[in-house]
Amino acid sequence: MYATVAELTAAWSEDLVLRVSDRDGDGAADAGVLEAALAEASNHADSYLANRYPTPLTDPAHVAVVRRPVIDIAVYNLATTHGLLIDTIRERRDQAERFLRRLSSGEARLGGGEEAPDGPPSRTAEVAGPTERRWGRGAFGIA
Repeated sequence: MYATVAELTAAWSEDLVLRVSDRDGDGAADAGVLEAALAEASNHADSYLANRYPTPLTDPAHVAVVRRPVIDIAVYNLATTHGLLIDTIRERRDQAERFLRRLSSGEARLGGGEEAPDGPPSRTAEVAGPTERRWGRGAFGIA
């Protein structure tokens, strides 16, 4: 996981964290619920990052870059299941998604360590094999 429950709580208010995670109604945040949400959000981030980086990320500098987007996605997922979605949560999730898409496309970089070894994915096709023309009028007996 790219973030801890303590980091999630520090990024958002304790009150919000309690409201989105207290599944058993005991007045305390459920750590298991929060950890599951962070694991899901980390896997979601990996689905973007895997286009350019080996995942899961292990370089602490890289993890630090994706920590906040992962937290914001986790909070969004928790808030939607409890009907607590507010504009701020939605906007921060949208920003996180845009940032992850930029990392995936190479528009943004993780920095702080080794970048993807092969650079951006190639958008060109390579042709291998004979270079003589195989199709044309003569191929169908048409002169």
